[in-house]
Amino acid sequence: MLINRLSLVVTALCIFMPLGACAGSNTLAAGVNSSQPEAEETSAPEPETIITNTPTLTNTPEPTPTAIPTPTVTPKPTMTATPEPTNTPEPTAAPTNTPEPTATPEPTVTPQPTNTPEPTTAPDPTDVPEPTATPVPSEPTADPVPTATPEPVKTVGQKPGAFAFGYNGVNISMGADANDIISALGEPGSLFEVPSCAFDGIDKTLIYNGFEIYTYPAGGKDLVLSVVITGGVQTKEGLGLGMAYDDMVAIYGEDYSNPAAAYIYTAGGAELRVIIEGGVVTDISYYNLNA
Repeated sequence: MLINRLSLVVTALCIFMPLGACAGSNTLAAGVNSSQPEAEETSAPEPETIITNTPTLTNTPEPTPTAIPTPTVTPKPTMTATPEPTNTPEPTAAPTNTPEPTATPEPTVTPQPTNTPEPTTAPDPTDVPEPTATPVPSEPTADPVPTATPEPVKTVGQKPGAFAFGYNGVNISMGADANDIISALGEPGSLFEVPSCAFDGIDKTLIYNGFEIYTYPAGGKDLVLSVVITGGVQTKEGLGLGMAYDDMVAIYGEDYSNPAAAYIYTAGGAELRVIIEGGVVTDISYYNLNA
């Protein structure tokens, strides 16, 4: 009967062990106490009762609030006076005895080896002579521009040693045929004709650029009586309007006559007449003395 009770207690412990350590321990204590032998009674045995201890709920202690630490005041650093640096005495230079340099012995002259002639290098057969540069043909020189050959002076009615007016390579002498002059110079810019007062026929005036030619009728021809320079041209010798007396003298000299303030040079039956007013040449004309 005792054995049966112990087995029941063990069975109860196995069932209620997961409920808690405290409950299990109480059950074990109860079972141990119940396992002790009781005094035998003479009375009939009571029915077995299983006593189970119901685990009691334990009160979980509430967490106690922790006090927030009071911040501590950091003390301000105290100002400490920095000691002034003391003057460190400069180290005195200890005199050192510098040893005098010893004389370096002069190097001995080593005899130079005799020059050994260098071996001559045999020509490399692989060396190919570089091709000579082909001369670049120079640019063709420009053909010289032929200079204009002055046309030979054409003389119309020229008389040896006589004055003649020259224009565009044509010398016009006094007494020359006007038709020959027109053939050499071309048609004049203007032509005037008037009945002659001194000759039988018509006097004509041929006006060209810079000069005028006056003709008179004689032997069925119109011959040159005079030539008057009007501007822009000069005599063959280089005298022109606007030049000075000294220029005239430099060209023709002082062998002139001076009737009525006209300087007249005579040569070969013709006259060169120059009029100067105010020191300036104002008129140049040729005149035929044989008309």
